[in-house]
Amino acid sequence: MFKQPYVLDIIVRRIEPVERILTKLFGVPPIPMHPDMDPTHTLVGTHYTTQGLYSVGLLGLRDPDREYNPKLPTEANAWAMQHKLRRIGEGPSLLGCLVDDIDQHVADLRKQGVRFIGDEPRRYLVGRNLPVDPATSFGAEILYAQHDPDAYAAWIATDPSRAPKDVKTSPRKIYSISVAVRDLAAAVPVFEQLIESKAYPMRPEIDLAGDLVGAHFPTAGIDSFQVVALREPSRRYAPPEVDPTHVGAWLVQRHLDTRGEGYFQMGLLVDDLDADTSALKAEGIKFLLDTPLRYAVGRTNVVDPASTHGVTVSLAQHDPAAYQRWRKRWAIG
Repeated sequence: MFKQPYVLDIIVRRIEPVERILTKLFGVPPIPMHPDMDPTHTLVGTHYTTQGLYSVGLLGLRDPDREYNPKLPTEANAWAMQHKLRRIGEGPSLLGCLVDDIDQHVADLRKQGVRFIGDEPRRYLVGRNLPVDPATSFGAEILYAQHDPDAYAAWIATDPSRAPKDVKTSPRKIYSISVAVRDLAAAVPVFEQLIESKAYPMRPEIDLAGDLVGAHFPTAGIDSFQVVALREPSRRYAPPEVDPTHVGAWLVQRHLDTRGEGYFQMGLLVDDLDADTSALKAEGIKFLLDTPLRYAVGRTNVVDPASTHGVTVSLAQHDPAAYQRWRKRWAIG
């Protein structure tokens, strides 16, 4: 049984410049990846403890200028990341989802025609996992995982110094993860199957310019897993500094042009959008819009994706009453 998304992994060539930006956006210090998490010692990583998801992970190559050899077991993981970075570039790469019984889950999905990378779930430090072939899921790699209930605690118990220190949870909740696709009608049944959630059509009041079509899939943890596409794929949209009314379509088009289909946007929910954007601007974070965009359930602004290495991040403040009325109106689960 599908439980919930638990981690979004972002791949970059070098983690330091992206880590500085994400630390400001999440408002908490990162937690370095322990060397035991990568026995090959070819990757470096860090993660942020968040609301909505358990964490957001940031992964990079320990030696970005080295050519890794896929035929060497100790370099295969680094080569795979290097190959992916060259093929699609930096940005969100994988969504990890927890399941109750990974063997049964994989078997059931295989009967439905889902393809995986590998024959059997692979063991890692705290459980077992197996990724869906992203060529069959519109570039959005989904990793199903079953965690051993005591594995992490047992690993820490053998060496208490492994326990991360001063762990803080981001005050900004991850409320949405979006996938950009070219053919919405083809994508919806695939993600209904993979997320095990009914798709709700994106309502026109969510994209006020009417440039996008989409669907969202309610799931535990985050409020929405979204899939979006351009209503007019052949149209070219001006950047926000020229025409801010079409910012949503420009962002989707930019993503499809530069990275292709796949994970596109991470939405962060904040309590005070004006205060948060002012504070982030003071720390050097650039936003696409001079003033937040108002839509059906609140207001939003988008961090300039040129500064976030392929990660499109939006900040939103919802009017709680309007949000609940809207969900009730459309009978959204």
